[in-house]
Amino acid sequence: MARLNIPYQLKAFSLIESVITLVLILVVFFITMQFFVSLNASGFSLQKQKAGNVLDDYLQASLTHRDFNTQKTMVDGWPVTRETTPYRNIDGISQVVFTIFKRDSANTPLITRLLLINTQTFRDSLTDAQP
Repeated sequence: MARLNIPYQLKAFSLIESVITLVLILVVFFITMQFFVSLNASGFSLQKQKAGNVLDDYLQASLTHRDFNTQKTMVDGWPVTRETTPYRNIDGISQVVFTIFKRDSANTPLITRLLLINTQTFRDSLTDAQP
C-alpha cells in the first residue's frame, strides 16, 4: 500500500468538546426560537387589541345612533357583524351580538361582545315623537 504524504494534520475534537459545542448550539437555537415565539404572541395580542378597539368604537356608535339592525359591514378594514334577536322571549328586551372577525379569515370570529337593550322604551319614544 502506498502511503499518502499529507503536509498538515487535522486534530480531532475530543468527545467532551463535541458535546459542549452541541449544547451551545442547542442553547442558542432554543433562545432564538423563544424570541420568535414571543414576537408572534405579542403581534397576535396587538392585533386582538386593535380589533377590540375597533369593535368598541362600533358598539359605541351603535348606542349613540340607537341603530341595532342586523348587518354585516367593514370597519377600518375589519369585518364586523351586528345581530339582533329577542332575549329569552322577554318582551321589550333584545340581545345584540357584536362580532369582529379576523382580517385574513372572514369566517373566524376574533372577539364577540353581547349587549342587552330595552327596546320597549325605544319604541315608545318613537311613537311619542311629533314632527
